[in-house]
Amino acid sequence: MVPAASDRPAVLAPDRDPVIPPRRRASGRRLSILPEARAGKRPVCPRFSIMRGRLVPVWENIGDVALEDLLDWCLTKHKVDTLLVSERGASNRREGHSFYPAVRKSTRMIFGTSIIKEINATGWPGTMLVRDTGRVYVIEFNRAIMEAIVKIEPNLFEWREVHPKHLPEDICVFRRGSNLPVLVSVTHERDAWILSNTKPPGFKTSRFKPSELYIWDGEYFCSTEKTKKSERV
Repeated sequence: MVPAASDRPAVLAPDRDPVIPPRRRASGRRLSILPEARAGKRPVCPRFSIMRGRLVPVWENIGDVALEDLLDWCLTKHKVDTLLVSERGASNRREGHSFYPAVRKSTRMIFGTSIIKEINATGWPGTMLVRDTGRVYVIEFNRAIMEAIVKIEPNLFEWREVHPKHLPEDICVFRRGSNLPVLVSVTHERDAWILSNTKPPGFKTSRFKPSELYIWDGEYFCSTEKTKKSERV
């Protein structure tokens, strides 16, 4: 039996930084709880411009997601040119927060000179960290990168730090200059969303709005440590 949402811990794993705890609706989908949600209101990303995505439909995955089909669809339909992947690292009381060197090594080996930038972030599409800081890799995306991704691991939800190949997580793609990303994922939760006027294969209508998916107003849709501090004021 699946435990009630109130019985679930608010952490990813004993040694990992907790995120805003998820709540599961009857459909089993993930809904992050913000203070306004506890007050009975629909949760909204604190750094999201509502007008930016109010007319864009959101689609969610039905089961496992084949990366080759999905990324090809994103390239063909939306001409995406930028990829985000992330690593969360781990925290413990004795050593504090640290990243796994193997994940950075693997990420750099896979994407090489296609990496545009590395960002220390407290949030990225689909994720808001409660404490500590994650690392986001901004990558030039094209069909060659797509083929490299699929060759390494063809299942979206296997892109996790605990993978034998030490892979980064939370694949996100978009076209630079767009108001919203096209693909948002939280791979360790096995969740993926498409923001598009066209329904992608293997997806269904989601009950979420773009404002509920932690799509930040920062650079590359990320929230930096500086942004996170300003939100607490």
